[in-house]
Amino acid sequence: MTIEVVKVGGGSLASPGFPARLSAWLDAERAARPSWERVLVVGGGAAVDALREIDRVSPLDPEVAHWEAIERMVSNARLVASWLPSVAWADCYERLPSGDPAVLLFDVRRFLREIEPRLPGPKLRASWDVTSDSIAARLAGCLDARLTLLKPPGFLRHSVPDQAPLKATWAPWDSRLQRLVDKDFERHAAKVAAIRFTTVE
Repeated sequence: MTIEVVKVGGGSLASPGFPARLSAWLDAERAARPSWERVLVVGGGAAVDALREIDRVSPLDPEVAHWEAIERMVSNARLVASWLPSVAWADCYERLPSGDPAVLLFDVRRFLREIEPRLPGPKLRASWDVTSDSIAARLAGCLDARLTLLKPPGFLRHSVPDQAPLKATWAPWDSRLQRLVDKDFERHAAKVAAIRFTTVE
């Protein structure tokens, strides 16, 4: 079974009409590739940006900042779960893939605390250089999955004016796109066979 890790940008959550657009995007993806299993990882968005600002003004221990950011990712995932009641909640890495062509919202906490440090490959670090993009890439690499980075509306248009390297298809990681992701992403993307960027406009 093909697995696709879909990183949902936390910055999208406050976009008007996003729940309906995300639901429609998932429906279209399922219709196009009905046998795939999709594992959604939701970013921290504005909640993590606020935490980063707190750390800038009153520095936090890096481990504290890291795990507080993870908690904000999970809070945002719960919001998405409330919008998509047909999507199952999952927190057990060992049960992926589930064997069904399902869409799962993944609670990353146990994976990051207990599983990820023991798995082969580059380890995630407690650093602001690591965001949900790198977490999703690490998960995709561990699952031998494809990776879709679902960015906020307009993100690609503003970030890459010519959009020449960006296609709505998967491809191996292209280091020219490093400016679109966090500083640690490339270490983990090297383990992912196919990556794509897209948005829900």
